[in-house]
Amino acid sequence: MKRTIFFIQILLLLTAGSAFGADEYVPPARGPNLNFNRTFWFKGTGSAPWDGPLGESWWNNQQGYSPPNANDVASIDNPIPARCIVEDTNAECLALYIGDWPANSMSAGEGQIPQTATLDVNDANLTVVEDVMIGMRDMIWPSDHAVGDFNIISGTVTVGLDLYIGREAIGYLNMRGGTLDVNGTIWCPGGKLPEYLDIGGPYDSQTYEYGIGYLNLYGGTITADDLMVWDEDGGETYIGMAGGTLILNGDKRSKITDLINQGKIYHPYGGNIEFDYNVSNTGKTTVIGTLDPNCATYPDPGNYAQDVSLTTQLIWHSGDNVNDVNGHDVYFGTNYNDVNEANNTPGAWAVFKGNQDSNTCDPCTGELDSATTYYWRIDEVNGTTTWPGNVWKFTTLDPYLASNPNPDHRLIEVPIEKTLRWTAGIAADSHEVHLGTSFDDVNTSTTPTYTTENALYNPPENLLFDQTFYWRVDEVNTVTDTNWPGRVWRFKTFPYKDVDDMDNYVVWTPAGGASVSKVTNSPLNDTKALKLDYSNTSSPWDSNVTRSFVYTSETNRRDWVSGGVEIFRISFHGKQDNDVEQLYVTLKDADGNTATVLYSDSNHIV
Repeated sequence: MKRTIFFIQILLLLTAGSAFGADEYVPPARGPNLNFNRTFWFKGTGSAPWDGPLGESWWNNQQGYSPPNANDVASIDNPIPARCIVEDTNAECLALYIGDWPANSMSAGEGQIPQTATLDVNDANLTVVEDVMIGMRDMIWPSDHAVGDFNIISGTVTVGLDLYIGREAIGYLNMRGGTLDVNGTIWCPGGKLPEYLDIGGPYDSQTYEYGIGYLNLYGGTITADDLMVWDEDGGETYIGMAGGTLILNGDKRSKITDLINQGKIYHPYGGNIEFDYNVSNTGKTTVIGTLDPNCATYPDPGNYAQDVSLTTQLIWHSGDNVNDVNGHDVYFGTNYNDVNEANNTPGAWAVFKGNQDSNTCDPCTGELDSATTYYWRIDEVNGTTTWPGNVWKFTTLDPYLASNPNPDHRLIEVPIEKTLRWTAGIAADSHEVHLGTSFDDVNTSTTPTYTTENALYNPPENLLFDQTFYWRVDEVNTVTDTNWPGRVWRFKTFPYKDVDDMDNYVVWTPAGGASVSKVTNSPLNDTKALKLDYSNTSSPWDSNVTRSFVYTSETNRRDWVSGGVEIFRISFHGKQDNDVEQLYVTLKDADGNTATVLYSDSNHIV
């Protein structure tokens, strides 16, 4: 008698679409820091300490259980949410990856918030011999949705080489206290994975996706050789200096100034960012975020806000000691220097709004022009004492441009059947849509992909899976022959499509002694699965289950090759005491054509 139990889940996958040239990035001049001949320890589901009981925190691909040491790579994965806690101990590893699997590749449905892999360091020491990567692109299923969250609360973290925040994925480093010493460079975002990680097999021909890096410095001290930003290709940088200290080797003042001017280094609450070279620390650049409780903070519209309404109201949080009666001097205008200098002389562009009695300013309502950048500053006043505020800025909406893109700008996991929609400009009677996979091509395009009188575009063919698309809508008035070129937006499509999520397991027809049931908590990364239980007692010793997808109309047509699909994947997991038997899958189309693939790895027990 042959008896086996296993769980299956079915996906359509595809290979990646575009690649960047090898000369666009030069990796560090050292050996590979991701080598699968090393021992990798993975942190599984749930929350557990770094040095917790065996089997609770770490496992490797040989199913061993032990905390990593200085010769091991530690990987905190997130197909299932995982949190690892380093507390009151001395922890170490060779390299550290926080969130290096896709968040939604197997378990989360369309539109769900990505799950996050988290590492907390509290009153402990953590030493990493080589690199730390927070949010790293998955190496098996094409996806850039991995999310890594690294929280340093207190203690000391030492990184022997480089620190990457958002390495082709989404990374958060929240520094709340303690010390982080990086012997190499901090990358935020991290840029593409070096070519030496293309190690063949299922990991061959990985393509580059932009990363998103968040460095939130609330307290503590970070030291590093340098700070690098890799965002020329669409990566995004958010370095919030709310408090704490960042110390870099050498004179980095011009770099810090440029990043502040670009809004990539900012104070999230509207405070000051102060930096010096060779003053606070010999031979080093020191950056500090400060927040004077007497100054105005929390600007609304937020600093660097875009597409702000023409009827917006200026709102802020008052300083602690401000006199609410005539306690807020508001400077507002289109010239940064005049606002920064509180220039209220006749003819200056800074408009003095007077001594406001509350933390709102209405007089600018109705005075705003479209598509204009405004600067504003709040000086808090109490008697003869004034606390000058920082200069904030925002840009108003151009009502003639297309706005409110759907899918949202930078949205990920968009269905390939998505209809593109937007809010039309006030004078448009026609819309020219430019759509493609290259930012430069779409940005410079003069030939529209599609022209429509409605504010929507449904591509005649489905989009490709796992692809970043760029699109632009130019608004046109055919009567006046006027064209208003739009901004370039982008979105990312789903990396795969579920063929069957096993909710309707009853539509599977068992034969040959098989039986089926639904499992909601399966070994397959905690996803839905179908449980197949069979026990053969007679020839031909063949148990199987069949699923038919009935075609009734074009609305439910099963097209398994559109969207660039190249792989049909069935994931399965068997019991350890199963007999060794041949597994196979057969597909048959509507014309009766069949194809069968045998599972040939005899070393696996299924």
